[in-house]
Parts: sequence; C-alpha cells; structure tokens
Amino acid sequence: MYRVLVVRLIAAIAGLLVGLTAHAQEARASNPTDSAEPCDFTEEFVPPSVPGWGRFAYKAVITVHSGKTENVEVSTDPRIDRASNRLIEDAIRQHVKTHFNCTGDKILTQHFVLNMDHEVLSKLDDLLPELLAERDAHQAQVAASATISAPRSSAWKRANCQIVGTPPILRGLGSDTAKFHILLEVRNDAVGFVDVRMMMGSSDLSLNQSFISTVTAWVRSSFHCEGTHLIETDVSASVERRSQRVL
Repeated sequence: MYRVLVVRLIAAIAGLLVGLTAHAQEARASNPTDSAEPCDFTEEFVPPSVPGWGRFAYKAVITVHSGKTENVEVSTDPRIDRASNRLIEDAIRQHVKTHFNCTGDKILTQHFVLNMDHEVLSKLDDLLPELLAERDAHQAQVAASATISAPRSSAWKRANCQIVGTPPILRGLGSDTAKFHILLEVRNDAVGFVDVRMMMGSSDLSLNQSFISTVTAWVRSSFHCEGTHLIETDVSASVERRSQRVL
C-alpha cells in the first residue's frame, strides 16, 4: 500500500512538472519582445524631398502580431521643421507597413539615418567629370566625419572666392541662428547654379523656405569666384525674433 502511494505521488509530481514546463513554453512564445525569427525589408527606404541637408536620425518602434505589422511609432528629429518631419514620419510608417517582413509576435526598434543631399546634381552633368568626382570625394569625407558640419570643399581656395559683406539678418521665430549648406556652381568666373539647404532653422517649413530664398539671393550677389568649379560651404545667419513670421 505504501509503495502504491509513493508511485502515485511521483506520477502526480511528474505530471505537474510537465504542465508547468508547457505553460512556461507557451508564455515565452507569446512574449511580444521575442525576436528569434529574422525580420527584414524587401526594399530600401527612399526619403521624401525636403529642404534639409546633412544626417538626420529617426527611430521606428514596430509592433508585429502574428506576422503582421500592427503599429509603427516614429520619433522626430528636432533639427528639421514640423512639416518635413511629418512627411518623413509618414513615409517611414508606410515603408515599414509595406516592405517589412517578420514572423510571430514582436516589438522591434529600427533606426533610419538619412543622409540628405542636394537633389539637383543631375543638372550639372555637363561639368568637368573631375569636378563631380572631387565632389563625391568631399561628400565621402563629410559622411566619415563625426560632426554634422561640412568643411569647405578644396575648390573654395582654388576658386579664390571672396564674399562681399556678411550674411543677411533673417527675421522670424524660433532659433537665434539659422545654418545653411550651399552648393555653388562657378563657370568662367560667373556664379551659375546655387542650391541652398537648411542644416538648422525654424520649426516652420514656410519660414525656412523664406530663409532659403533670402540666402540664395545673397549668395548670387555677394559671392565672387574665379574659374570653373563646384563649391560647397556652410553659412550661418542671425535670426532676429519678430512677433510675425515675415522677413
């Protein structure tokens, strides 16, 4: 009798352990942070056109349930205006929902580091090939840098560029200083194409576009260079605060 009770007790304990093990395995399988299965994108993300220049970082927190992307939360970059941020956030969210493949139940974090550049270089294909190659080398130097500022391209010194006067004082709300990156084409001693991008400015897109127009006009009238070159430089301008958002 005693032996029978012992055998039954051992069997009961074994059954309990099996049940607990199965329950633990089920709990691990339903854990939303479980990322044992690989996840990937089917296409590379292409950011929308915005007036920014430099490296901008965004973080997407992706919730996957039963292999389906249920939610995407995207953080903003404070150095870019609200309207541009919304465009980028919406584009990232749509890209994840359309091109992200994953299985199971997970919560994952994906970082998007965007290297925004001038989009008009295709219009300059008739420049000397070595100038475009030099520009590519300069961009590689900037990309390898740990800072968000870009040094003046070596063409600046060769072109003997002189700036007449100082950057214009901008009027608006927000930061006390606005920072711009300028791509300048010089042909036969004359300023040709000018493209100005924001590195730091207002949170208002229309105000930044107004800043860009003002700085572009100033570059055309104040930059004097020699020869034929493709030049890049950073320029900072003071922002005088006003109660109305006008220049």
